[in-house]
Amino acid sequence: MKLIRTKLLLNHNHNSDVGIATASHLDFCRWQFRGLRTHQWSCNEYMKMVVMFIGSSSALLSIPLFVLTHGLILYPFWIVDHIIQVRKIRKKYGVDYLNKSAEELVKEIQEKDQQ
Repeated sequence: MKLIRTKLLLNHNHNSDVGIATASHLDFCRWQFRGLRTHQWSCNEYMKMVVMFIGSSSALLSIPLFVLTHGLILYPFWIVDHIIQVRKIRKKYGVDYLNKSAEELVKEIQEKDQQ
């Protein structure tokens, strides 16, 4: 006995076993493609994948270089980053507060070391 052909899968998105079994091969392929297109083929998703691929590739190529140089290549970047962070912290708390807090922390650590 031959299966009947229905449009349950393509037109009504009825993805049960009956819908899949009674769909034509072409309808099944169109339904699969429609499922791919809605989730992963938008321009934003494509750009995210490209950026992720570039980032992963550059990390894969650069990590051995970082390990061989013990991070020395990254020192200029980290120095600039530290300068920016220090400026933000100074603006947020002020120099006097930071100095007082640092002196208190040093005293606490020295007292713990002496005990």
